[in-house]
This record gives sequence, C-alpha cells and structure tokens, in this order.
Amino acid sequence: MNWGQKDISAQNDQSMQGMFCPNCGRIIQPNTSFCAHCHAAILRRYCPGCNRLVPDSTQICPYCTTPATAKPRLQHISPTSVGTGIAIVVSLFLVIQGIRNTQVVKAKVASAIPPSQPVAVANIPAAVTTEKPVSQSIQQTEISTDEATRLNFQGHELIKQKRYSEAIPVLQQAVNAFQRNTTAPAYPYALFNLAQALRLSGNPKAAIPLVTACINSIADPEMAKRELELDNQAVQP
Repeated sequence: MNWGQKDISAQNDQSMQGMFCPNCGRIIQPNTSFCAHCHAAILRRYCPGCNRLVPDSTQICPYCTTPATAKPRLQHISPTSVGTGIAIVVSLFLVIQGIRNTQVVKAKVASAIPPSQPVAVANIPAAVTTEKPVSQSIQQTEISTDEATRLNFQGHELIKQKRYSEAIPVLQQAVNAFQRNTTAPAYPYALFNLAQALRLSGNPKAAIPLVTACINSIADPEMAKRELELDNQAVQP
C-alpha cells in the first residue's frame, strides 16, 4: 500500500481525523512536534479529556477518543490538599505578624532611649538584634519547550509570508528558550529558520554560524547545506 492509499484509509477512521500534517497532508504521529516528511512544525494543544498533548487539528483524541469540542474535566481536589493549603496560609500569616511585632518592638526600644545616651547592645532583646531583614526575589518566567516550538512555527509562517523582519525576533526568542533544552527536536529547525530569515532580510553573515550549528543535527542536512551555500554566496562581494 502506498502513502496515498494509507492516507485515504486513515481519513475513514474517525479516531485519526486531524492526524495529518497541515503543510503536506501526510500522516503524523499524535506525539510528534514536527512532520517526519516535510519537517513542518506541528502546533499542539491539550486534550480536554486526558490532558495529553495532541495535534491542534485533531478532532478526536487518539488516546482517549474525547472530542476536541468537549469541556475540560474538572480535577478533584482532595480534603487533604485543601487542609494543607489552609495550613500554609495560616503559617504565612503568623510569620508576617511576627515580623510586624518585631518591628514594633524595635521602634519602642529606640524611642525609649534618650538621644544623648549610647545604646548598649546588651539592653536590646536578642530577638530584636538577631532579626534579619526580609528580602523578596522576583523570578522571571521561563518559556517552556512547547511555547518555544509554537514560536518557531509562528516564525516559519512569517517567513512563508515574506515578513522576514517580523520573523527574526520571534525566532530569536524561540532559539533563546531552546538554549535550556538543546536536545528538543525543534531546536535545530529554530536555528535554521532564524538563519533563513536573517539572510532574506539582508544579513547573511549573521546566518552562517546558525546554519553551521544545526547542520549536523537537523533531519535534512542537505537542506542546511544549501542554506549555508546561499549564505556564503550572499556574503561574497
């Protein structure tokens, strides 16, 4: 059976609806991030039934057969989890109250000592002298691998629309996010797409190291070699 016959048979199977590449129309696996035939990025979403990642175009989940239009299932919250949450909130409240009380004690001790009288450390309660200031740190939100894959797909679509200058910052954000997970399947394609956008926007020199970095890890090395050749030709006077 050739690929065309396989595709027609699969389309008749209700559980396989939407399990096709939006770029070339060939059959794809439910857990894939890229088409195995044309290497296009596959946009995915969470199934409302089993909460697993499936291709966005899938009408019926291939894992649990839940329709894409179904409402997400509400997760059961156990009484133990609720009790733990309440205990954490109460603990935080008591800690904040303790900090406030310590600050009040400090203010009272400072106001009770005349300005001309030197302050003796021994006269101040140990709880006040050993108190450390509370510092808060703001953590920056990191982009997940799935979000970086979506950004790469978005940048690829912008290149197809010849909107190269708009594709560059989107693809650069995807490449930066993949630096935390360089083994992700989409990482070499993000490098390739960014290099292509740079060359087409008039900056082939910046594209060369990107293509060189992905040429041995991309599924189609010949495609990367052709891009590298175009970059070198554009750099030459």
